Amino acid sequence: MGLSDRTTRLILTGNQWMQWISAVIVMSLSAYFISKFTVGEHLKYEIVISTLNVAFFIPALILPFFSSYKGYLLPLSFVFSYLYVVYGNPLVNLTTQC
Repeated sequence: MGLSDRTTRLILTGNQWMQWISAVIVMSLSAYFISKFTVGEHLKYEIVISTLNVAFFIPALILPFFSSYKGYLLPLSFVFSYLYVVYGNPLVNLTTQC
């Protein structure tokens, strides 16, 4: 039993909204900490990546509603998810602080 096209598009839309909301939260928390405290390169990297994520994924919030959309932003989504993982990894953080 497979998912219908409508169900798949709703799941994709929900996923894009969760990713965008998460990026907005990371962006706002990073901006708060940058404005209040002395910060290093890690926090600046996070705010740059989250800001780019917010800007690039605004069209992705509505694209699944178009029948001609075939998931063209999926590679970009993978790139941004790995950009978060690379610098969010605790082992990377430990090695950069030494």
